[in-house]
Amino acid sequence: MRRPVLLLWLAVLVAGPPARAAEPSAHAAALEAQGAARRRLGDAAGALEAYRQAVRAAPEWAEPRAALGELLLAAGSAADAAEAFAVAARLSPELAPAWCGLAVAARRAGEAGRAAEAGRRCTGLRPDDAAAWRALAEALRDAGDAAGAVRAREAELRLAEAGGAPAAELEAARAALAADRAAAEAPASGEGLEPPPPNAAAVAKLAQGDRAFTAGEYRAALFAYQDAVYVDPGSAPARVKLGRAYLALRYAEQALAQAEQALALDPSSADARRLAVEAGGAPPPAAPTPSAGSAPATTDAATSALQP
Repeated sequence: MRRPVLLLWLAVLVAGPPARAAEPSAHAAALEAQGAARRRLGDAAGALEAYRQAVRAAPEWAEPRAALGELLLAAGSAADAAEAFAVAARLSPELAPAWCGLAVAARRAGEAGRAAEAGRRCTGLRPDDAAAWRALAEALRDAGDAAGAVRAREAELRLAEAGGAPAAELEAARAALAADRAAAEAPASGEGLEPPPPNAAAVAKLAQGDRAFTAGEYRAALFAYQDAVYVDPGSAPARVKLGRAYLALRYAEQALAQAEQALALDPSSADARRLAVEAGGAPPPAAPTPSAGSAPATTDAATSALQP
């Protein structure tokens, strides 16, 4: 009975310890570094291509896939970003950016259940990150778990307060929590209670984006504005803000698309016309001048006051 054990021990001794997963090649590492450098310089297209090459050179390396997902998400390719994040999460289950990115990307791609599950993994890895709890709250809200969204919002607010977040950020978190609480407490029929302000979540996201934009954090601003447009797709000012963020990141085509959509929603928007020209489009025709006695065009006051 001892001979098989002895042979096994000798085999381990000769073969050595189990091999570790292969490190990325020098070529793959150089491509990843190139992608990071181009990203810092604001060259989104160059960074995207470098990360794609890094993924091809080292398909088992999770970090470049997560970075690729972030760039795809910023470019508006939510479904592709979600897949990149999902593969990164499978390759490295403890990689927080993969799960946190998947929570946002899957939600924007319309996969609320997948987003909520990813958000839970994200908060498990980053329990002290207010942004992680915010992403989970938004995913749970879209998935129909109003009570869960409230709990996540409460955690977000506690962490934001404990971390000394700016007053505007705390105000936005409180507004979002109030809206989620109202949704959780409302009866199914909707009778007997006033509905929550329809644009409360959008206004909070716009305020968050404005703070990031003013600080020069254009990618963070882009994500916040994308969320605002997701919540309130009919807001022309929100689309102008999103277009401005795209333009700051040198996504001229996406910026022009947002300007055109804003003009379709509000043909009188001078900001949208200006954005269209700056993004390289032909100057759009001016809106017709109101005739005497007609009412002036209305403005979305809640959002137009927050232009970056």
